[in-house]
Amino acid sequence: MDERESLHVVLGTVPRGLAVARHLAARRERVRAVNRSGRADVTAGVEVLAADVADVAEVTRACDGAAVVYHCANPPYAKWPELHPPLMESIIDGAAAAKAKLVFGDNLYAYGPVVGPLTEELPSRASMRTQGFLPLRRDGCPLSSRQPHVGCRLCPRRILDSDPNG
Repeated sequence: MDERESLHVVLGTVPRGLAVARHLAARRERVRAVNRSGRADVTAGVEVLAADVADVAEVTRACDGAAVVYHCANPPYAKWPELHPPLMESIIDGAAAAKAKLVFGDNLYAYGPVVGPLTEELPSRASMRTQGFLPLRRDGCPLSSRQPHVGCRLCPRRILDSDPNG
């Protein structure tokens, strides 16, 4: 399949997900944005699909045909330690079923206070307030141990500057 015909599935239409969908659409990629309602303020030409990405069957359906899946979904902030791990598991399984690359739009909490540029190589230094998020980053990559054919790219800052096909 031609790279420009590949389907890019963006899970979550929070600001990060909408930015990723807009960026991909501007590159004339095929884009499917996924959220629970099936409604989102997206660029013309972006497909919007309703699915609960915490449900493995629904996220598998949402990822069907994808070359690249972007995990930009977030549960309510106060429930991250409880809800993020099962959400991550279902998304990993859905991307794996599609044999798609998986891009995790990480946040910055696991880095803790940083002096200097933020890079993917920084160690986890979460404060006491954010330590509940550390289990999401097993061995530096929440995806690496789950499915051998699912790639991992943590992109806390440069998601829009990198080549999602690379």
